[in-house]
This record gives sequence, structure tokens and C-alpha cells, in this order.
Amino acid sequence: METILKYFRTLPQRQMVRPWALATPILVLLVALPLLRPLRNPEISAMSSNELSRLATVQALAEHHTQEIDQTSFYRALRWRDLDNTPSETVELNNRHYSDKAPVLSLILAGAYDVMRWFGLSMHNNQALVVYLLTIVCSVIPVASCAGMVYRMGRLFELKRPWRTLLAATVTFGSGLLSYAVVINAHAPAAALIMGACACLVHTTVAKEPTRTGAWLMISGFCAALAATIDPAAGIFLVALVMVIVALRWRKHLRLGGVLLYIIGAVPPIILHAVLTVPITGDLLPPTLHPEFHRYDSRLSLADGVQSMDVAAADDDPTAPPGWARSSFNACERVIAALIGSRGIFSHFPVLIFGLLGIGAVLRRHWPTTTKMLAAVTLLGGCAAILAQPIIQRSLSGAAFGPRWFLVFLPLLLFWSGAWLRKSHHPITWSLAAIALIFSVTVSLLGMTSPFMVSPGEYTAGVALRQFLHSNAYQPMERATVATN
Repeated sequence: METILKYFRTLPQRQMVRPWALATPILVLLVALPLLRPLRNPEISAMSSNELSRLATVQALAEHHTQEIDQTSFYRALRWRDLDNTPSETVELNNRHYSDKAPVLSLILAGAYDVMRWFGLSMHNNQALVVYLLTIVCSVIPVASCAGMVYRMGRLFELKRPWRTLLAATVTFGSGLLSYAVVINAHAPAAALIMGACACLVHTTVAKEPTRTGAWLMISGFCAALAATIDPAAGIFLVALVMVIVALRWRKHLRLGGVLLYIIGAVPPIILHAVLTVPITGDLLPPTLHPEFHRYDSRLSLADGVQSMDVAAADDDPTAPPGWARSSFNACERVIAALIGSRGIFSHFPVLIFGLLGIGAVLRRHWPTTTKMLAAVTLLGGCAAILAQPIIQRSLSGAAFGPRWFLVFLPLLLFWSGAWLRKSHHPITWSLAAIALIFSVTVSLLGMTSPFMVSPGEYTAGVALRQFLHSNAYQPMERATVATN
């Protein structure tokens, strides 16, 4: 706490405006604000079920102080999507309907909505403006803040200011983070919070007096836990970042105290999540991780149906490979699809390869132990997320752009390209890096046209390009339009 107070006491002596530090956050605002979905397509028919489900909870919490969404302005549109055989991302318990999303983010947005209501804005008199402002709070500000944190953390690689600005722009525009800055979603704020948790740890590692960094460790734990309550995939990093504290060059009792402070900071978001979730699901898992609550579990896509029939036929065939062999093959197939498939990480954002090269440079060269541990946590956490995702989600398909389930760690992975930037390379290598960056940025900008589709289906960069050229990004549903009249 004394460190934070000292920071504010010395603030008048510091440079107030830092052009290089502000360049990327301002660029994010200039690009994202005109492209926000509520500004381009404010109708309910243009909202995805993901947004409708979350906005219904925001309105229910702010206006009715409950998570039941039956009395909200968005419930009728969700019900029409039920009739159109489109998953509405809601669950029904005891004849009451709830969003299947983790509720903490909705509660935060409900607080912002309460402030708007105090100024006379509501879903009833100016829905488009309210949703626009909520999108800024939920997505634009976290993405812009993430860019600023990357610039600050770039000091770790001893890069000059222009190169740190380039690194911040690369991470923000080349990792897919910007694609989800234009709609209300959980992935962008969770990724920014994980970056914030890592930024606090980086600040702690360079502190000259360990006993004055306790507040930063608590903030780190708070950010990591809040990210985990928003996006379940971030829970991997909530646990893994403890290893960075253990690797600090402190005495044993100081490291133990650091871990305890990290845990203390993580407790409030977890308690809040429990208070909101347990009454509905009976445990800490949000409804989206309870398949038995969903009404659409039996409604499989064509690919899933074909796969299910193949599995059933294989079970009846005595000459077929054993079950464990088929399961291993399917798991490998899913991992390959997650990496280089039609919605793969590297097929959409090849510049992430240079993040892996940066991690390799940190792990095999003489870097501080804590830096190596943070790089290892990024790599192992990303691998764990890729391996666990098929268990958490039934498939990687869906009406959303790119590898969104891995967005929570992609900006952090690309951050390590700073270790690659600090070294000299052959001109051909720089040219390949530039091509990969241009391709990744282009794909990320394409994703901004419509991160969530209204109609379900496979959504790749190619689909986004075709929809952009034909000016039909959202494919509004006829019945949803009727429901709002």
C-alpha cells in the first residue's frame, strides 16, 4: 500500500503525457468505437444469442435484482430463437429462465447500467445507446488498457519506446483481441485481466524492496480470479501464476507470504461468483458447464451427428480399433484443428509463431528465473487450455469468429515476441514476420465486422470476408424482428 501511495505522491513530478505509451490505446479507440455492433446494427434482430443472453441478465439484475430473465426486454427474442431451433444460450430451472453465462461480468455491467439509469438512460427509452455504452465498458476499455499494459511490460525486454509501441500494437491487433472489442463478450475482458495479473507480477519482480509489493500481489490475485470467474478458461492461469511468486528471489517466508497475499486478493471474486452461481447450479460451475441444464444438447450439428454415427458403428464392429485408440485419435484431431484447422490459432494469426520463438529464447538463454517461469506458465497454460477445451466445450465450431475459446491467453503469448524483437535477424526473417503480422491484423479486422453471427454455423475468416464483401454480416432473423415489433 505504501508503494501505491508513493506513486501518487510523486505523480506531479512525473511526465503526465507519454505519447508512445498512449499511441496504441488511442489507436484502439479510434478503430473500435466507430465499429461497435450497437452503432452499426442496433436492432435486437442483429444481436447474437450470446449478447442477448448476457444483456438480459444485466437488465434483470439492475431493474429486478434477480438473475431471472423472463421479465426483460430481450427474453422474447430469445424465445423466438428457441422456436427457430437456434440455441438461445439460456437454461430453464423450475420454470424460470436464466442465462447460461457466468454471472460476475453481468453483475459488473449491471452496476454500469445502474449509473446510466441514474442519468435517465434505460433499456426502455434508449436501448441502442445503453448497449453501446455497455460495450465500451465491457470490451473497448479492457482492450485499450491491455495495449497500455503491454507497453509497460515491454520494459522487461529492454526495448526502446518505439519498439514497445510496436509490440503493444502487434499484441492488440494481431492476436484477435481487437475482433472482440466491438461486442459484449467475456473473452476480451478476461484476456485483459490476465494481462493485468501478469503486469502486477512483472512489477513485483523488479521491485527493490519486496516487503512493499504486497498490494501488487493482491491485485494480481484479484485480476486473475476475476478473469477466471468471467471466462472459465482463465482458471488455468489463476493457479499457474502462483509458480511465478514461488520463483521470486526472496527468502522462503517472503515467498510464502507472497502466495498468501495472492490468495487473499483472489478470494473476493471467487466468493462473489459463488454467491451468484451456487443458488442456480448448486456448485461453482456456471450453467454453461452443466450440459444437463441445456435444452439443445441433443441438437448436434451435421458434423457432430456424422461423428456420433461413426462412433456407434465402430462400437458394433468387432474389427474396429479399441475405444481408447479412437479416443486418442479424436483428441489429436481436435488439437490439430485448434492449432492449424479452419478455425485454428496459427491459421488465423500466424504472427503468434513469433511469440513461441520469444518464449524459446527466454527459456534457453540467461534470463531471470521469474521471467523464465512466467514464460513457461504462458506456454504450459496455453497448452492446458487447448487440451482441456474439448472437454469444456463440445466442439470448436459455433457461430463466433476464430479461435475465441483461446483468446484468454493469445495476447499474453504474443507478448513474448518482444524477446524475439530485441535480437537482430536476417532481412528475409523480418520480411516473413511482417507478412505474418499483416495477415494476422487483416484477419483480426475482418473479425470486427461480426464477431458473433446470429445464424448458427461454421464461422471462419473466409466466411467473414465473403460476408464483408456482400455487406451481410449479421444475417438478422426474421422471427426475431417480428418479436420486437
